[in-house]
Amino acid sequence: VVDVQKKQLVLDEILKDLDRIANDSLPQAALNRTELMFDGVKYLEAQEQPITLQNTGTDLFEFEFIPKLEDRSICAPWLHIEPQKGIVDPGNVMIINFTVYIDNKAMKTIGQDRKLDEILVLHLVNGKDYFISVSGYLVQTSFGRKITDLVRMADPIRRQNLLVDIEQSPDEVLVDKDSPVALNIPKELW
Repeated sequence: VVDVQKKQLVLDEILKDLDRIANDSLPQAALNRTELMFDGVKYLEAQEQPITLQNTGTDLFEFEFIPKLEDRSICAPWLHIEPQKGIVDPGNVMIINFTVYIDNKAMKTIGQDRKLDEILVLHLVNGKDYFISVSGYLVQTSFGRKITDLVRMADPIRRQNLLVDIEQSPDEVLVDKDSPVALNIPKELW
């Protein structure tokens, strides 16, 4: 004779134990922060910031940065991540370095407002995803600017206000296009 109530209790207990074991084997991680702000990024000058990824679970896990749904690469060309993937043992920590570097190739991808914005997806294999926000701004520079704009600036571009009003483009603030007087050469050259 089978006691249906006892059988159900035993089954429920076994399912709870199996569920606990499955949850314990899922990757468990902690990040010390999920937002990075790079202030005053300059052309051809690298800025670096780290994030700490800690394994708080009982099993090792593998991580990797993956592209967002519509993207082919994991990040913008002005951002470099090292390492992009790895394995972290239980109780250990991995330092992930984020470097912003603006070169000619990266300069072409940055908008006129000079804002740097990127959201990265850090994926734990067989686990959840973490989203890391990277933002900043590019300091005014003569690189990538028209000579016709540079000759109409009252001061060298480095002395201009570095943070412009978001509603205005940098050209509206820095260049006096209506000025009848233009210099023969930009102030950066003399």
